[in-house]
Amino acid sequence: MLFSVLILFFVFNYSFAQAGSDTLEKIFSSRSFSLLEDYAGDWGGYTHTFIFTRSDTGTIILWQDPDFPDGETPRELKILFPNDSLKKLQKLFAGCALKIQGSKNKSTERSRYIFKNKEMSYTIDDNFTMLCVDSFKTWKEMLFKEGLKQEKRKKKK
Repeated sequence: MLFSVLILFFVFNYSFAQAGSDTLEKIFSSRSFSLLEDYAGDWGGYTHTFIFTRSDTGTIILWQDPDFPDGETPRELKILFPNDSLKKLQKLFAGCALKIQGSKNKSTERSRYIFKNKEMSYTIDDNFTMLCVDSFKTWKEMLFKEGLKQEKRKKKK
């Protein structure tokens, strides 16, 4: 009996993870999609919106309300990013979703990541584990630096 319950548990978890991974893959494969990062912590929160639009030359990422290190908060930052680099971001979130499922971490902070295209949406809720935050923060820092480089190049022209 216990063996049957364990098998059902693992089959259900695998099916759930696979369905989420497939949905995430479909969204990332879209010509256009968005990602909403909704963070709530002990001392407040923030929401960042990223709009991804594929073109022949790369993916244009429009980052709305980025936090600039110098305290300035522009309305948006537009970055041209290689199309193949989105695979790394997709893997980051697919890995996070799997880690969260089996985690026993507890935090008073919470992050949700909401992916949407025209046909579907997919939400990764960290369930107060904070397992995705550092990885995504590192990705945002890299994106931010790339955006600043591109802004400087535009100004020189």
